[in-house]
This record gives sequence, structure tokens and C-alpha cells, in this order.
Amino acid sequence: MWDEQDGNLGHGMDRRDGERTVIVPLVDAAVLLGITPSAAKKRIQRGTLAGQKVGRSWHVILSGTIGTPDAGTTGQPSGRSERDAAGQIPVSDAARSQVDAIRDGLVAPLVALTERQQETIRELERENGRLTAERDALQVRLSARAVEQEHPPTPESTGSETGVQRAWWRFWER
Repeated sequence: MWDEQDGNLGHGMDRRDGERTVIVPLVDAAVLLGITPSAAKKRIQRGTLAGQKVGRSWHVILSGTIGTPDAGTTGQPSGRSERDAAGQIPVSDAARSQVDAIRDGLVAPLVALTERQQETIRELERENGRLTAERDALQVRLSARAVEQEHPPTPESTGSETGVQRAWWRFWER
């Protein structure tokens, strides 16, 4: 591993606050973070994960309370989550900022899209109601016309004096 203080591979100690800063190969960091190496590389490129290229390979800069191998910690995840007194899993600020970025970048636009779609649905339901009422009115008119065609008016009821019905195209001959 890369030591930040003297530029050698090994474990580095950040003397400012006693927290360990370690640079590990990308594959090892991905295992520690529980993600794939390609996801880790994308996070480095986006700037959400600190990393640098050393020679031809990528290395990730991990900081925090990471145990040293001589202290009995392998740096590998234990498979069980450690909980605080309240029963909550402690979350680092980096993880919290990543969750916030995901929420702001992905979830917020989806919520806005859902709200627009709900408004569109309400408008379409109003339009559907209007069209249903119009259809019902047209059905009533159609039924009335069907009754008229079954029982056409007699010439006496049309107001015609001769009683002869003329063709429709001779309307000008009166």
C-alpha cells in the first residue's frame, strides 16, 4: 500500500487527527467498499471517490479509522454490520454525501416526473368525462333520429300544400 507521508508503499498515518489514510489497489478498495472495480473506477472519474493512477493501475485513497494488519484486522469486511447504541448502522459522511447525490441526481427528477404524470392523468380523466358526456348526448340524438326514420313525418305534418314530396335537390322550385 502507498504511504502518503514518505511516498512508499505501505500504511500511512495522517498525523493531523490520528486517522489512517491508506492507498489501496482499485480491486481491493472495491472489495472493501462492497462494489465492483468498474463502479469504483467510475466513482473516481466522477470525483465521488478519491483515487489516483500509479503507473498503469488505479489506486484508491481510503481514509478513516481503518485497522492495520498488525492490529489483527485484515481490512476485509467482516460480513456483519456493526451497530451503534441506538441500533443504527453508522454511516460515514462520504457515504451520506453519495446517498444525497443519488437522491438529488436520480430520485428528485423521478419525483418531479411522477408529479407531472399525475397532473396529466387528472387532465385526461377530466377530458374523458367530458367526452363521455358528449358521447351520451350524441347517443340520445341518434336514438331520436332512428325513431324519426322509423316513423317519417307525413306530408300533412310537413306543411306542404300539395302533399307531394320533392327530391332534396329541387329545393329551389317552390
